[in-house]
Amino acid sequence: MSVVVNILLLNGFAAIWVVFTVIFLAIEMYRQNQITRAQIGHSTAQRKYDRYFTSASSAEFGELMAKDWASPGLSASDPWRIALFICAVLVDMHDVYEKSSVGLRRSRSS
Repeated sequence: MSVVVNILLLNGFAAIWVVFTVIFLAIEMYRQNQITRAQIGHSTAQRKYDRYFTSASSAEFGELMAKDWASPGLSASDPWRIALFICAVLVDMHDVYEKSSVGLRRSRSS
């Protein structure tokens, strides 16, 4: 009889341990999701601040941003630089869209 009682006790202990493990894993998944969201927000903000710094510290880049991009007075390299800047902005927009479509980026209301 004591063997049966020991087996029942061990099975009960194992069941409690499984429940504890599942709860622990759920908490860890939640924490990892929060860390991932913070990293995504940080990387997006960092790219934006890098552009701000570039436009503030580089007179040439600042002048390019201030030009009328539709004017015929652009230099030969200006359209290429403008296209690269637009591509960089579009890549950022796509990155943010991808992250928000899988739920990794919070909306402004939350």
